[in-house]
Amino acid sequence: EQLGLCSPLAEERLEVTDAPAGVITAVDPQDGSVKLTRDLLARANHQLGISLGLAVAVRLDALERKIEAKLEENWRDITKEAKRTLNLSAVSHRIFGMETGLHDLRYELNSEAGLVDAPDLLWEHALAERLYEQVVAHHDTKRRTAVLNDRLSYSFDYLHTLSEHVRHQYS
Repeated sequence: EQLGLCSPLAEERLEVTDAPAGVITAVDPQDGSVKLTRDLLARANHQLGISLGLAVAVRLDALERKIEAKLEENWRDITKEAKRTLNLSAVSHRIFGMETGLHDLRYELNSEAGLVDAPDLLWEHALAERLYEQVVAHHDTKRRTAVLNDRLSYSFDYLHTLSEHVRHQYS
């Protein structure tokens, strides 16, 4: 809460209703609601595109929560550690452990970010691919990923500054 990381950046929900007869599937750009075609031949592909897009948003939501919790925990722990210990070696090891954990999270975030591109499965179904891209855009996954990368960068900078301070105190 001290870092302002507690509220989720988005919610992974879509209102889905049947479109009128003869109308193709569409995602409303304003509210993200979906009107799903009644054409049984096209419906499954459209549902697949929408479902895969929603899966990307849900994975990102889970990763956001994980990263935010880790940043909050690191901030709390390092502040507490800095106030109560004079063992600079222990602080240095703690900082290294935090940096390693943040690198792992950044790798997970950016390897997941590659999933924002439409899966090969949708390439042969242009409308399903477009629906996927609309759902991903509606949930603002690219901006949210960039915000998380910025948060991680700030934390790395902060830990680097602490590490340098400890190194100078240690020598």
